[in-house]
Amino acid sequence: MYLAGCLPYLPDLVRPWARVSNRLLSEVKAIGLSASAEVSERLAPQLGMKVKAPTLLRHLRSIPDPPDAPVHVLGIDDFSMRRGDCY
Repeated sequence: MYLAGCLPYLPDLVRPWARVSNRLLSEVKAIGLSASAEVSERLAPQLGMKVKAPTLLRHLRSIPDPPDAPVHVLGIDDFSMRRGDCY
């Protein structure tokens, strides 16, 4: 869809009203998932990105949760059972 004097909508490049490209957003999420927000904030400028810790956390909260899967193996805390702890 074209408007007079506007660029065409490019869904593969950027979402409507987004301030960052899809590629940069995926890179920011990958950095945020690999380390803590403060460590990622120090690492991002070395990779050519300007991003702060609250922004990283906001983007990480936007990632949907993985689907629930059935439990195949359930471990038991033998050490706590020997101490007599009951949870």
